[in-house]
Amino acid sequence: MARRLTFPNEIYSGPGALDHLAEIPGRRVLLVADPFLTTLGIVERAVELLRCAERRVDVYDGVIPDPNRRSCEQAAAVASELEPDLIVALGGGSAIDTAKVLWVKYEHPKLDWQKLTTFFALPPLRQKARLVAIPTTSGTGSEVSYAAMVTNETVELSIKECVLSYDLCPDVVIADPTLTLSVPPNVTAWTGFDVLSHALEASVSRFASDITTGLASRAVRLVVRWLPVAYMDGRNLEARVHLQQASMIAGMAMASAALGVMHSIAHALGTTFHYHHGLACAFAMTQTVAFNSQVAAGNYAELARTALGIDVAEPLLACHRLVEMLDDLKCQVNIPLSLQAAGVDAQRFERARGQLVHLSSLDANRPSNPRDYTDKTLERLLAGIGSGVISWD
Repeated sequence: MARRLTFPNEIYSGPGALDHLAEIPGRRVLLVADPFLTTLGIVERAVELLRCAERRVDVYDGVIPDPNRRSCEQAAAVASELEPDLIVALGGGSAIDTAKVLWVKYEHPKLDWQKLTTFFALPPLRQKARLVAIPTTSGTGSEVSYAAMVTNETVELSIKECVLSYDLCPDVVIADPTLTLSVPPNVTAWTGFDVLSHALEASVSRFASDITTGLASRAVRLVVRWLPVAYMDGRNLEARVHLQQASMIAGMAMASAALGVMHSIAHALGTTFHYHHGLACAFAMTQTVAFNSQVAAGNYAELARTALGIDVAEPLLACHRLVEMLDDLKCQVNIPLSLQAAGVDAQRFERARGQLVHLSSLDANRPSNPRDYTDKTLERLLAGIGSGVISWD
């Protein structure tokens, strides 16, 4: 089946890339930013660059972690009032996803949520504005993808919804690693595992290709090499450069190949226990790699060989070595190996089990997972995630 690869038209990458913000056309700018970036002086830097070109610049900093329908509607109302011709997203995945959704609602205010969350059903964008994405973390890859994640809080069990359209891919990405130097160690670790999750799942997806597996392999190699360095020394610019590029590379692989059960479970864990998405991916990672290895051992073995130098004849043995290396990396950056080790006691987990299975089963990433699964399968995987005991069935 033919697959379309869609990436941003322009990517400025490297220290000092933020200066290119002054060159991007636009007269009325809406800057959508994570609120804490104001205290770091990053919002002020961006505003100064935009205003030096004699533009009107307005700042919206009402972004919330894991944006929901209501927060996106509020942001879209601000855009409708200000009528920007350039929207600039500054921050992590939540800021970029908020900007994407407000962009759609601003361009098409009568569009309802059912149409908005129907894959590839959006009307054309760029009738009113263009989108620039400036990531300040190295994890989500949203800056190079044509998807946005939104929580639907209007149903009894809040679920993650995906807005998906090739038009959602930003026009310009400005990836300046100096903007990530202040990311604290725990968030550095969690976002690093978010990158790994994209690379690992894209490499075995039903829609994987030589292009996406090549991207995924390089991303894994970069994260394993540089994440412990950045975790120990957040001001190490070389490490930050490589992790930011890994995030974009894995984001491109993810956007083109899609994801799988690791993300389905991670979304459920995030909704239920309010974990950072990257941390939730880390919890789900080794269990789901072991599960998928029963049908995708060759893919994982190739990834292990090209990215990590694990060169063994038996593919399933390579998968075991890969899982061991992933758990070792978690230990290096102080990520617990199970929910139990993270403080989720057995009773709390048991109370949440039904909800976790239900949310995981409904997730949009299910069709692209290489191995089919049932609710019973999800129960078994979740039990292992809770206890840390890996099943290879």
